[in-house]
Amino acid sequence: MTGVQPAPGELTSRVCRGCPLLCDDVEIGRTVAGELAFSANVCGHGIRFVREAADHQLTGGCRLNGKPVDAKSAIDTLVSWLQDPGGQRLFAGLEHLTTAGQQQLVRVAGAVGSWIGAPLSGVGPAEISMTRHGRSTASLGEFRNQPGLAVLFAEHGAFVPPRLFERFVHPESSRWALGTWEPNQTIAAGAQASAWSRIGASREELLASLRWLRAVASGVKVPWAKGEAPARWTKLFEQVESSPAVVVFLAGCQGEVSSAPDPLVDGLHQWIQALNRHKPAALVPLDATANSASATGVLAWTWGSAGGGTIVDGKLAGAAHCESATVRIGEGSYNLLFWIDGADREPARDVLESLRQRGDRKLVVLASRNSQVAELADLLLPVAEPGWDDGGDFWRLDELPLRLDRLATSQRPSAATVLRDIADRLASAKKKFFHPPPSMVPVVREPLGGEGPGAAEKKQKKGER
Repeated sequence: MTGVQPAPGELTSRVCRGCPLLCDDVEIGRTVAGELAFSANVCGHGIRFVREAADHQLTGGCRLNGKPVDAKSAIDTLVSWLQDPGGQRLFAGLEHLTTAGQQQLVRVAGAVGSWIGAPLSGVGPAEISMTRHGRSTASLGEFRNQPGLAVLFAEHGAFVPPRLFERFVHPESSRWALGTWEPNQTIAAGAQASAWSRIGASREELLASLRWLRAVASGVKVPWAKGEAPARWTKLFEQVESSPAVVVFLAGCQGEVSSAPDPLVDGLHQWIQALNRHKPAALVPLDATANSASATGVLAWTWGSAGGGTIVDGKLAGAAHCESATVRIGEGSYNLLFWIDGADREPARDVLESLRQRGDRKLVVLASRNSQVAELADLLLPVAEPGWDDGGDFWRLDELPLRLDRLATSQRPSAATVLRDIADRLASAKKKFFHPPPSMVPVVREPLGGEGPGAAEKKQKKGER
């Protein structure tokens, strides 16, 4: 762990973990009286995160079936559970770990052939679309340092980090808000409606506009689907063509957990990809979980998919489609659930109910705060909390890694340390523990950049000719 706890009365520069912006221009410390203190630019989300971290930390040590147990016995028990050759293991909550913790979790899962779930916040259309079409190479710094065009594509009441536009949109940039909301509805929580040109339209009209924008960005002049484009789109179209940079923030449009892309989000992403060929352009999904960008990135880079996958014989094989851990938990598709508890949010009500009704399935929880899931654990392993009494790397929503320093000291180990201990114990066993049932065997896919299915048969026939 890194960082130095500030002396009383001292404010120290920090990276705030209150939301995915990971603001690195704030100061947090304590007064002479020992009370938490914040610089004026720390928003309400950041203040709440730090205060709740101070007030709701887990007390006591490891617990097995509700009874105290020493750390070594807890790890011994967990390793024996993971070594059960007939078990189906599900790891969930990757997004709540530091980068180092995510690396160790992959080691643990790889040692026993587990299924790693995509972020518990859900795999939405944005992640699926990025899997299909790739990610933009533009960074938020390019939009902060020059005037351009900022588009907020949002549902009514969606979460928008309060300092998003202050920090990452040039003050002279044109601002547009698009969505399916009604004229009397607010654009999004945290957005300043007066600063935006608004277009609320039907999905069909939004799809038509995106098809037109993508065609123009690709150098193809096409007519509007039904005659002339509505006049309210004309100014936006002109600004798209004249702006040196375009950034689109996607808020609250993730929809339900699904393996299918949303045509609207998919069309939005294809437009940005076409635009990015000749000017800086980016699509940035907004999510309230601080390190979900790293989690989806790790999954996408490992498997070529942002969905979950099974590790078999030490090889990482992606699932046939994107799937959230939430789906597997609801189906009860596991014998052991290894849950990384999120400090900044409780799971959905249906997930909690599934955990309460899990029967004899084992629940192992790594947690730093008191929570409803921690109370349900068969085995509870307390760990330090990144941004409070642990340090480590978190990824900003545009995938820029930033270092979190600790604000307090404690005797609790980091999650990365605990997971590394478990991974080392499993690696030293030198035996195979996992035999995946048919329901968990993944569909074998050609690697990215490969020759594609049937390539060997085609070569053979060509040689025969």
